[in-house]
Amino acid sequence: MKLQNRNQLKQRLSVTKLGKTRFWLGIVLGTLSAILFYGFIFFILETVDLFKIVLNFDFLIKNVEQLRFEKLFLLALSIAFGNNTMLRFWFSKPSEYLKKSYKYTTTRIVNYSLFIEYVVLFGALSFITRFLMYMPFLDHNLFKEYGYILYLFPVYLFYIAWTEISRYVKSQQWMLKTFAFSIVLLALLSFIDISKYKIGETAYKKMHKEELIYIENETEKAKRDYNIVFSEETINILKELRTERAFDLLKKSRLAFKTDGKVSLDTIILEKILIHNFKGYYIDELHSYLYTFPFQVYEQLRKVDSKSNEATELLNIIEEFYKLSLMMVEVPEDSNNSQLYYNKLHILEFDFHSENINWNYQKMYTQSSFLVYHMQRLGIYNHHPFFNTDIPFPQPLPIPDGWIKGNFPEFKDIIN
Repeated sequence: MKLQNRNQLKQRLSVTKLGKTRFWLGIVLGTLSAILFYGFIFFILETVDLFKIVLNFDFLIKNVEQLRFEKLFLLALSIAFGNNTMLRFWFSKPSEYLKKSYKYTTTRIVNYSLFIEYVVLFGALSFITRFLMYMPFLDHNLFKEYGYILYLFPVYLFYIAWTEISRYVKSQQWMLKTFAFSIVLLALLSFIDISKYKIGETAYKKMHKEELIYIENETEKAKRDYNIVFSEETINILKELRTERAFDLLKKSRLAFKTDGKVSLDTIILEKILIHNFKGYYIDELHSYLYTFPFQVYEQLRKVDSKSNEATELLNIIEEFYKLSLMMVEVPEDSNNSQLYYNKLHILEFDFHSENINWNYQKMYTQSSFLVYHMQRLGIYNHHPFFNTDIPFPQPLPIPDGWIKGNFPEFKDIIN
């Protein structure tokens, strides 16, 4: 008889054994904790992004698929957190039916759930949502094709929490019902739109408002006037500051202007945007200039009709070069409190006026000053608004006449 009592079967978990008040209150607390935990993690991560932007770190603009993945993944983890909260509340104090045989079991369950919440969840969130998901060297398609594997993590947390309960009571049906309820809760919470609370992204857009507006206007103009549509990925790369993808785009555009053939119109437009939204310092002090040079742009201009679309955009690039060069020698009075202007000025002061001068900037200044002066006097491109002015451009620094006549014979009759 004693042996039979010692080997008694596990009790079946029920609302009666937990107590109706404790049962419903546990569900409410679990749901609220999931929502609050999601909000807490969201605002913590956004605050981290905000500090990164203030310190001039890069901010990756996420597309719709990436935002959806992050949202659902964080929600799934939050619901796993809420499930642990519910179980901890249910077993935090033995009920009338479980008091005799489960006096010390509740303590073990509570400690186990706390371990899951504060160690595993925190480590997973901080690693997966910020370091693994958005590393520039990782292909984002990895999460599009294999993202479902990461969803197994919150499922695992949910399972091991209920496994601990199943050691002491029969709870398999409860686990399945709770899992179904969690799926429904995940579906309902996914309709909550929190995009307007993107603190980091909002700060980034305010700090780089001028660049973003210029990118939007130029891409829309390319679609409207030239029937050129840039991909969402290319537009996002243009918005990035110093990522590996931004460096690759700079490098490809620069190499395109070094070829003997004609540069495509879409590449010309990209180079114009990159020069206008000048960022300067990218790799190190010796490799801070990653753009093409004015003479290379003019070489392309000689290969196309002077009134073609390509010529118009190439002339726009020369105009951007000249405006950038002016910042090296004088401070225009019409800056209009432009943040982009002050950013450019700060970069050029470091690279052009410092003791360790970057000679690529000197080269850009010399070439752009030479071109605008002689192109205006040549008269072929005076249909462009930049050259169609009665005010002559200042005379540039001297360049050897022999070199000019050998490379740009069209200027030989107007060289002073």
